[in-house]
Amino acid sequence: MNADADQSFDETGRAGLVLVVEDDYFIAMDLRDTLTGAGYQVLGPVGTATDALELLNKHEPAAAILDVNLGDHRVTPVAQALATRSIPYVLASAYNDLDLDNEPLLTTALNLGKPTLPGSLLTAVRQMISAAPRADER
Repeated sequence: MNADADQSFDETGRAGLVLVVEDDYFIAMDLRDTLTGAGYQVLGPVGTATDALELLNKHEPAAAILDVNLGDHRVTPVAQALATRSIPYVLASAYNDLDLDNEPLLTTALNLGKPTLPGSLLTAVRQMISAAPRADER
C-alpha cells in the first residue's frame, strides 16, 4: 500500500470520503470493503503516516479511520494534521487508553478496537460525518 494505492474516490463526493490509515493489508482491505459497501468513498488505504500526510496535502476527507501502530511508528502526526484541519477521526486499534496515556490526541479519540465490527465502524463514520463542519465552514 502506498499513497497512490486504491484511491477509490470522487473529488466531488467529499462528504462521503473517508481516509483509512492501516498497515495490515488484510485489515485495510476489510475496512475499505465495509466502507465502500455502505456507499462511502475511501481515500487510501495507506500504511504509513508519510503516505497519509501526502494524501491530506492533496485531498480533504470528511473523516478518518486510524490504526495506532504503523509498524515502526505511530499514527500521531496524522492525528495532529486531522485535528488541525478539524477533520474527525476514530481509532481502529488493539491499544487501550493506558497504552496511549502519553498521546492525548489518540487517548481522546474513540477507539473501535480490533477486530473492528462493521456495525460499529459504520455508526462511527456516520456520526463523524454528520457532526463535522464542512470544509467551507472551517
